[in-house]
This record gives sequence, C-alpha cells and structure tokens, in this order.
Amino acid sequence: MRRSLIGQLTIAFMLADMPGLCVSVSRFQWSVSTGRLTPNFPWHPGRRRKWGYCYISVSSFAHTASSRGLASRSKSILRKVGSAKDIVDRHKKCSTVQWASSTRFEIGDEVITDWHDDSDNSSYLSGVIEARGGGGWYTVCLSNAIRVKRRVTQLQKKNSDLDAVTTENAVVQSYTQVQPSLRIIDLDSILLNSRQSPSDGSPRGILSKSQYESTLVGYVEEEVIQQIISCHSTYNRWVVFSDLHVMPSTLSTCLQVLEFVHRTAIARQAGIIFLGDFWHHRGFVRVDCLNAVLEAMSHWRVPCIMIPGNHDQINWGGTEHALTPLKNAYRITCSNLKDPNETAIQYPGPLILSHPTKFMNAFFVPHTRDKTAMRAILRSNEAANSGALFVHADVKGASMNDLIKSQHGISASHFPPDRYIYSGHFHKPHVVSANGESSSIRYVGSPYQVSLSEAGQSKYLLLLDSEQGWDCLEEIAVDIGPRYHRVSSISSFLCSSELHLRSGDKMSVIVPQQELDELRANIPDSSLSSFDAKIKELRDAHVTVEIRNFQSEPMETSPTHGGGPLEVDEQPLELEELSPRATLEAYLKNEVNAGALGKDTANKVLNDGHAILNELNEETSQKNVESSPTKSPVSIEFDSVSLVGFGSFRKEFNYPLNKRGVVLLRGTNKDFGSDSNGVGKSTLAMASLWALVGSIDPRPVQDGKVVDVVNDFSKNAAVTLRGTLNSKPFLVKRTKNLSSGSSLCFVLDGSDLTLQSTTDTQKLINEHFARESNILIRTIFHGQHSIGSLLESSDTKLKEELSCLISLDIWQRAASLVRSKQRDLQRKLSELDGMLLIRTKDAERASDKLKSSEDEMNKRKIAIEHERSLLMERAKALSNVETPNLDDNMTLLQTKIKQFNSEINELENELYNFTSADNEKLMNLRSQLEKSRSQQTQVDNSLRDSLRHFDAKRRELTSLENQLTTFKTELNLSTLNHTLAEVAITCHSCGQPITSKKTRDFLRQSLVEKIGVVTSQIQEAQKDLAAAERTKLRAQEDSKTIADTISSHTNVLQKEEDSLSLRTKRLRDKLQEARLLQSTHSSEYTRLVRQSQALSQSKVVQSNIQSDLNRLHDALTSAVDFYDSCCSDLESIDKNIVDIRNNKDALTKQASSYGSLIEVFGTKGIQTFILRNIVKALEYYSQSYLDELSDGSLQLLLRVGSNDNIIKQAKIQNPDGTWRTRSLSSLSGGQWRRCSLSLSLGFMDLASHRGKLRSSLLVLDEPLTHLDSAGRSSVGKLLRKMLDKSNEPESALRRLGGLGLSTILVILQDIAAEEIEECFDYIDEVTKCDGESYVHVALDQSMSK
Repeated sequence: MRRSLIGQLTIAFMLADMPGLCVSVSRFQWSVSTGRLTPNFPWHPGRRRKWGYCYISVSSFAHTASSRGLASRSKSILRKVGSAKDIVDRHKKCSTVQWASSTRFEIGDEVITDWHDDSDNSSYLSGVIEARGGGGWYTVCLSNAIRVKRRVTQLQKKNSDLDAVTTENAVVQSYTQVQPSLRIIDLDSILLNSRQSPSDGSPRGILSKSQYESTLVGYVEEEVIQQIISCHSTYNRWVVFSDLHVMPSTLSTCLQVLEFVHRTAIARQAGIIFLGDFWHHRGFVRVDCLNAVLEAMSHWRVPCIMIPGNHDQINWGGTEHALTPLKNAYRITCSNLKDPNETAIQYPGPLILSHPTKFMNAFFVPHTRDKTAMRAILRSNEAANSGALFVHADVKGASMNDLIKSQHGISASHFPPDRYIYSGHFHKPHVVSANGESSSIRYVGSPYQVSLSEAGQSKYLLLLDSEQGWDCLEEIAVDIGPRYHRVSSISSFLCSSELHLRSGDKMSVIVPQQELDELRANIPDSSLSSFDAKIKELRDAHVTVEIRNFQSEPMETSPTHGGGPLEVDEQPLELEELSPRATLEAYLKNEVNAGALGKDTANKVLNDGHAILNELNEETSQKNVESSPTKSPVSIEFDSVSLVGFGSFRKEFNYPLNKRGVVLLRGTNKDFGSDSNGVGKSTLAMASLWALVGSIDPRPVQDGKVVDVVNDFSKNAAVTLRGTLNSKPFLVKRTKNLSSGSSLCFVLDGSDLTLQSTTDTQKLINEHFARESNILIRTIFHGQHSIGSLLESSDTKLKEELSCLISLDIWQRAASLVRSKQRDLQRKLSELDGMLLIRTKDAERASDKLKSSEDEMNKRKIAIEHERSLLMERAKALSNVETPNLDDNMTLLQTKIKQFNSEINELENELYNFTSADNEKLMNLRSQLEKSRSQQTQVDNSLRDSLRHFDAKRRELTSLENQLTTFKTELNLSTLNHTLAEVAITCHSCGQPITSKKTRDFLRQSLVEKIGVVTSQIQEAQKDLAAAERTKLRAQEDSKTIADTISSHTNVLQKEEDSLSLRTKRLRDKLQEARLLQSTHSSEYTRLVRQSQALSQSKVVQSNIQSDLNRLHDALTSAVDFYDSCCSDLESIDKNIVDIRNNKDALTKQASSYGSLIEVFGTKGIQTFILRNIVKALEYYSQSYLDELSDGSLQLLLRVGSNDNIIKQAKIQNPDGTWRTRSLSSLSGGQWRRCSLSLSLGFMDLASHRGKLRSSLLVLDEPLTHLDSAGRSSVGKLLRKMLDKSNEPESALRRLGGLGLSTILVILQDIAAEEIEECFDYIDEVTKCDGESYVHVALDQSMSK
C-alpha cells in the first residue's frame, strides 16, 4: 500500500450507541488503490447504543497539543468516513505496528488503556504517563491509583477538547474548563454526601461503597476520606507556613521550625497547613534528613494539610513528589464514628494534596508549571466557588527578594476576585495586588532566613480561621535559626555590635579589595588589623563571616587628553576608541600608576611622543593620525531566518529572531532512538551563521563535507537571513546544490551587492559584518563545541582571536622614526665627550690642590680652637685659685698649731703620772684578794672531806641499827616457837618432826650473842658520828669567815678601779680634743700651701698658651689666602665644564627621551600595553559575567607574562575573604564551565564595546554542561540580565554589559531546562518525525510553557 498523503489528524466522533466515546490519533494514510481514508490507530469502543459520524480536525502544525500546553491551532472540517462500527471492526482486525511507529507520549499525558481485574473482566481506564522507559514501554498511573506498565501499542491519548472516555468501570467526568491531564477533587462534596443518610444502612459519617465509587472516581483512597472526616474536618483554625527547604545545611533549623509550628498549633488549638517546598533538592531526599524529619513529626498531635511545591515535585505534571514519604509521618487518634464505645481509630496526620482540591470552602492548588493549565485551574468552578485559595505559584510582580520582582509568572488578574489568596514559593512575606483592590495574593514566606537574599527580613506564621472566611487572625513572629546580615563597608562592619549578632548568624561583608589590602598592609605580621580582629571575634562567637569583594564599574571612555600634564588619578580609557595621542596618554598613565615612570618623566615622554606623532603625520602626507584605527562600529539586528532543505529541515519555514527575549529551543524525537538528540536544534540555531560565513560551529572531528548541510531527501539547501546592518535592512541568502555548487546573494539597504563569484561576495559580506568569521562565532554563535574553546585555546590561538580587535601599525612607524633621530644625537654626544674629558682632568688637578689647602687650613683652625679652649680653662682655674690674705692665714695657722702641740704634751705627762701611782695600789689589793681566795679553796676542801666522813658514819650507824632490829625480831620469833614447841611440828607428808628442841635452843643463844655484838658496835658508831659532826661545824665556820674576807677585798678593789677609770677618761678626752684641733689646723695649712703653689704655676702656663695662640693666628691667615686662590682657579675650570655638560645633558636628555620613546613605541612598550589592555579588558568583562555565575567567589585571571605569553589562572575565595590562586587544570567541571562561559561572553562584550560587532542575537548551545543546580540557576538569571532593557524606566535593572541583545536562543535538554524554566520568555520545540524536522514556534508566552 502506497501512502501519498501524510499529515496530523485529530479524529473525534460521538456515537448514538456509544456516548462519550473519544478517540485521539496522530497519524492517518490515504490509500490510492482504494480511494479511502484508512486510520492506523487503535480504537477503544465502549458500551454500544447508537451509531453516528466522525469529525475530522486537520492540524496546521506538525504535531498535536503536548501536555505542556503547546496547543496547536486547527481548522475543522466535517467528513463522512463510514460507520463507526465498520471502523471499530477494521481496527480489531488490523495490526497496530503502523500506529505504534508514529505515536509518542510525554510524561504527564493522559491516556486510555485496557485493564483486567481479578475476575478477568476486561475494561478501559484513564491514566497519566509517569515515566518513560526504553523499547516503547511507559509507566501509567491509572485512575484507581494502580500503576501499570504498558507498551506504546496499548495506549491511546485522550483529546484535550472533548469529554473523557466512558468505559465500563470509569465514571463520566466533564473537563470542559480544564485540560484532561488535570484532576480537580471536590472534597467538600464528599463531606456533604457523608453527612447525608446512607442508603445502604451505613452509619452517618462513614461513606458507603457506592458513595465512594460514585463520588471520587477512584482518585482518592477510602482511608483518606475517613481521615478527612474524622480528623481534618473537625478543625477550624489553621497555622500556615511554607518554604521550609530541608537540606543538610538547614536541617537543625528546620527541626526547630517544625517543633515551633507544632507547639504554636497546640497552643491555639489549630491544625497546620504547609504551602510547598518542604525539601530543597529536587529529585532526591537525603536519608539522614528524612529520618530526622520523620522523628520530629512523629510527636505531632494535630492534623496537617500539605501541597507540593516546585522543589518537591519530580515530574512535569507534579504528581510525583517528595512529600509522599511524609504521608504516614505520624498518626492521630480519633473516635470511632461507627461505635463510640469501641477503641479509638488512628488516622495519618498529614493530608497531602497532589491535585487541585477543594476542601473546607478553600481551594488548594499544588505548584503547576504549565501556565495554561494553571490559568484553567483558576478559571474552574471549584476556584470560583471557594472562599480562599492556597497555592504555590509564581505571580508576576511578586518580590523574589528585596531587589528583584518576578517578570515571568502568571498574571495576578487570573486569580478569582474578592478572595483570600495565600501562596508559597517566594520567601519574602508580602502582598501582591490582584484585580485592582478587589483581592490580593499574600505570600506567607519562609519561616526562617534561608539565604543571604533574605537578610533583614522578618518571618511570620499565619493563624487563619475557616469559619471566618479564612481571614488572618494573627501574625505569629518567628525568630529561629541563623540570621543573615549584609554589610557594605568596613566601618559598618566594625560597628556590627549594633546588629545584636548571635551564635550561628551569617554575615556577608562586601568591601573593596584594594581598601582591605591597604588596611592590612600597615599591620605587623604578628598583629591583626581591626578588620581581621573583628572577624576573629565574630568567628570565636560562632558567627559565620564571609568576605566578598566588589570591583569598580566598567571602564568608561573619557575625553582625549589635550597634551597637558598627565594626571595619575584619571579614569582608564578604552584604547580602541582613542586616537594615538590618547592611547599614548593611557599607556604613560598606566606606567606612572605602576611606579615604572615618574610623573614628570611621563609628561616629558608624552610631549616628545606628541611631537613624533605630529612629525609622522607630516611625513605620511597628512594622514589623519588623530583618527581612530578602527572602522565604524558594526551593529546587527537579526529579524528572521528561513530554511529549506537545510540539515534535517526539508520543508521551507521561517523562524523569527527579533525581540523574542530568552527562548528555549528543545527537541522531541518521535523516531526510534534518543529522546531529543539529533532532531536539528543546533542546525536551526546555527543556520544564520551558515548564511553569513558558509560554515556552522566547529566540531571536534573535522571530517565533514560542504554538502553535509543538504537534506537527505533534497537536492539543495538554502538559508535566507534577514535583518538590519547599522539600521540598514539586509538580506543574505546562501544556497548549496548537490550538483551545481553554491551561490550567495547579498542585498543591503535595497541595493543588490552580489558579486560575480561567491568568494568575492563573501569578502564583501565580511567587510560589512566582520573582518573574520571567527568574530561571529566568538560573539553571536556559541556552539556546544566552541563555547569553551576560548579558555582551552593556546597562547598563539588566543592572540589570533584578540588580533582582530587591535591595530599596531602607527606605533611601528613611530618607533622607526625615533631610532633615526637617536642615531644623529649619538654623533654629537661623542664630540662633547672628548672636550669634557680634557677639562675634567684640569678640574681634578685644581681640585686636589684646593683640597690640600683646605685640609691645611682646617688643621690650623682646629689647633687654634684647641689652644683657645686651653687658655680659657686655665683662666677659669686661676680665677678659682686666687684667695685674698693667703699669707696671713698661713701665719695664723702656724701659731695655733704650736699652741696645740704644747697642750698635748702637758696632758700626756699628767696622764702618765696619775696612771703609775694608782697601778701600784691596785696591785696590792689584788694580791690580798688572791691570797684570801686560796685560803677559801683549802677551807672548802676540808669542809667537803668532813661532810663525806659524816655521811659515811651516819650510814654505818644506820646499817648497824638495822641489823640489831633484825636480830631482835628473829629472837622474838624464836621465843614464840619455843613456847609452841609443846606441840611437835611434823612434816605434813611423812609425819616426822621438822626440828628438835636442842636445835631451837642453839639458834636462840646464837641470836642473843649477835645482838650484844651489834649493840656495842652501835655505841662506837654513835661516838664517831658525834666527832664527825663537830669537825663539819668547824669547817663551815672557817668557810664563812674566809668568804666574808674575800667580799670585803673585792669591794675595795672595785671602788679603786672605778675611781681610777673615771679620772683617766677625763684626761684622755681632753687629750683627744686637743689632737683633733691640731689635725684640723694642720690640714688647712697644707691646703693653703698647695693653693699658693698652684696659683704660681697657672700664671706661668697661661703666659705660654697666649704666646702659642698668637703664632697660630699668623699661620691661619696665610693658609686662608692660599685657599682663596685655589678656589678661584677651580671655579673658572668648573664653569667651562658646566657649559660643556649642559650642552651634553641637553643632547643626552633628548637621546634618552628618544630611547624612552623607542621603548614606549616598541614591542615591549605600548604594543605590549595594548595587548595587556585588551587582555585586561577581556578579563574585566569576563569577570563581570563570572561574578554573576559564581556569586563573586571565583575569579578568572588573564595577564601577559614577561615573555608576552598570555597566562590564564583562576582564583578561589577563602572563607576569610582572602583568595588562593589555582591553575585551570585543577578546577572542577562546574568551575571550568563557569570560567569558559564567562570568557566567551566577555569576549562578546569586549567586541561590542570596542565597536567591532554588536548583535541583537545570541546563540548558546548546551551552556549548562557540568553545572550544578546553583550554576544552572545563575546562568538563567544572567540570561535575563543580558536582555536589552532600554525600553524600561531608568530605575529598572540595567542590562549587563550594554550588549543590546533582544533575543537569546538557548539549546537545552529537558531535564536541565526544567530547573530554569522561569527565565524563558518562549519555548520553541523542534520535532523530528520520519527523518524530517519541524519547528513549533511559541507566538506568545501563554503558549511557551
């Protein structure tokens, strides 16, 4: 079967026997053999009732409406195709391979598929595409919440303009106001039905099975309904918060917020409403964060309603989101409505609303990326009938932060009027007016300061009451987590104590790097500056301090200097826009600032340089040296580009390029293979480049052919580019034929400038647009392979790229002229050197003579001064020595000394005589005393002997008396025993007598005898004792007598000695006094004698010194005369030398000036300066973009080294504000991409400022490669800033770099584009089907996203 007609159809028919049957197709074929229209798609018939006819709608575009709101405009025609029954029967018999090969579904599309239940009953259910796999497999979430996998042949797309399909197990639901992929759930209707008496006898408040199936269409689980009835519907007050943004860095703060929110809700007997962005990172949830949140929420005891935000959602439709793990985070105990006496039932606390839902007279709308769908939701009956709206939306005019307002959100006019509207998404709490003053949209804001952009913002929770129309009853202040502070000067930072910082706060200090370096420069190494000391103090207090540096504004062009003195503090100039004179000024000013030249030297070189340039002007036949070496600026405004047979684009179409803002160019591949690669996005974007230069962006492998641009099914390729060149309309059309070569047409301002050959025409185009094609690639068309090549380029390649922006011819000719003048001066200087040598030798001899005379004169001056000082010292000493009456005083002292000598002699004689007489008397007394003491010693010895003898006798008497007593006692005992002898004393053992009577008598007689002897001895001892006692008494009396005698002699001797001592002391005192007076007068006399001698000697010395001084004065006079003569001779010679040297210095200075000019005009001077300047300018403009992409934490350094090579390095900011230098090879992939993208955009900006090329179009192919989420967001913001905002008021954000861009065409993959979708004004889609590409152009923003 041959197909002669292929197009896109949407076939819908209403059958009488099959009401509600909806069939959507994407392909059909017309058979020539049969002459009939044969559909190649599956049919899904329902319950048969009546047959009808078909409506055929032929689409004017290459594809049907996608799930993202790219609705195609179509014209409907009515045709009779045949009975529906015949069509269904044919479908059942035919193969579905043809249909499957041409149909493709996107994530979020609503489809119909077959379903088999447990009873093997077959039916058809609607569902939503959730994921797309390989081999044509799709994951579908059915209306009964069951997920199944189906091949593409088992799926049918629902039509967005008709009612839903009616199947055996699906309830009919009208989608007349919203798209079929959007589900709106009315829970209020469910609750109303639950309060009615059930027909099946179920208790009130519990849904019967029939109520559940008829009301919910299977969209909501029965347990959820019971949860709402038992828990959430019982609360009237609700605490509202939003934008928690849980991530590892904010986890502790988020846990505190959750605890505070729950505590606040408990205190106010309220539930909790959360309005989206619970998690921060899209697409995944950290396990540690999830566990911590689940642990924190496990203690909650109040119900919670949550809607997902854009950070929570994963797929485009938003049905897959990261709030699902929180569904059972905690449970609430509720009473059993069926039987209150039974055990209470626990229901999940969180109610997560994944679809637009009406509940408690409020409409809860999750984040909806499709603006068309969002507008349809806001126009729905549920929104109109609700008393309040809770959304997570981007509203145009809302404050994204304190400085930026949203420009691309949904208009506030789409919201229902006279409603309370509460929204999440933006973190600043504020109100946006909607519909004049009839209603307003209130952003709840984040509960803590998430980032630096929220510095100084106050945060609140809102307490709402559903019974009062959801009015706000209270704003509950929240002060949790670290606060952000922004300080813009060092002085403000040093006074940061006024901010009342606390532990954990974060401060960003924005200071000029130069001011910070100057502050640290004068501090010793061991000390800290006040700035660093404050940083240490804050960091010790656990305050995070981040140092950010800002750079000065871009270089502005200042007026040309008029040749006056060079001011060091003037603003640097744009060299390419200056005359040679002004460029020379800029170079010299740079040398002065660098310290290489002094200010005066620079002014001299400047004047000489002007003279050389003037002379050069005359020599070159009045060429305008003052004019700028660059040609007039080039400004291109691109209007449109038309393609036919170019690449994968076979059919001709026109693509608009003028004033479209930021445009996303994405692709869809409906053929087998990849999803979007190879569909022709880059081909479309680079078609304008091919029209201008005949080539597209360079590729890594250079094996392409010229004819590769021709479509496989075409014989030629043609691209027509239209626009304006310097406000003049132009047209460039390039054609490539497979057989007859190529052609090029160029029309400018209505004049056909096409030349005979393509090469000549191309040169003419280059002259008008750019001297080299590389400029276009570097400034307008940044392909995915060339966008980073500038950073990767070698030193030679980078210089080649920069060479098109600078010109050095004038400086090379100036250097040659100066060298010629310098050679003439060298000959004159050689002649002056010979004359100067002769006179210098004469001056040396005169100088030696003068020096010797000067030395002699100085010696004599020194000698005179020495003699004069000696004379003055002698005169002073002489005045001190002279004393009046010196001789009289000496005579008087001699008389007194003689008198004292006589007196001393008399006293010495008297003392001697007195001492001799008294000594004799004392000797006699001492002799008598010694004799008495000797006698006393003898008497004492005799007394001691008498005492020892007396004691011995007394002890002997005592011993005898004791013996007598003992014997008498024994005698008495013996007598007693004799009396008792009558009784025989026997031994108690043997009975024998112990002693006999005879024995006893003998013993008694012996005792009597002993007593007698002892008695006689005692009598003798008593006599001896009495004699010894008399001897003792006599000795004691003698001892006493001798002691009295000694005492008497001692007293007499003592009195005599005292008397002698007193008289002797008196005489000695007188003698000592006399001697002292004699010594005093003798010393005084000696002093007077010496003084007299010194006076005489000083007079003699003074006379001698005066004589020497007179002699030295005469010698000095002669030396001075000789010195004056030498000075006169030397002065004459010096004057001659000065004249010669002045002449030579003048020539030398001129030669030096020429030498300086040679260096200035040479390759190491201004030529290198121009190169350095262009490199520095490139660095500056690149850095302005890199600051945007890296938030000021990354710097790209470009400088010219000592050997004129271009050095590329990067600098990364440390936490303390300092920077560390790193090589480019050590950068991460994201850092490399930021630097390469900034360098490419900086080159474009530099070319625009230098007047080389300014374009309204910028093409970026895959600029987000290797970038993380923050990097991609930064690129999106940068693209918005780069647009031409000249039509906005002056207070609006100025465009970055002044590029004049009106269209930025960005090629991205879908995943990367989703993160920065808000920055795009339009989204164009390139679709490839059957090897041919088509483009759907979004004509307004409502169709773009």
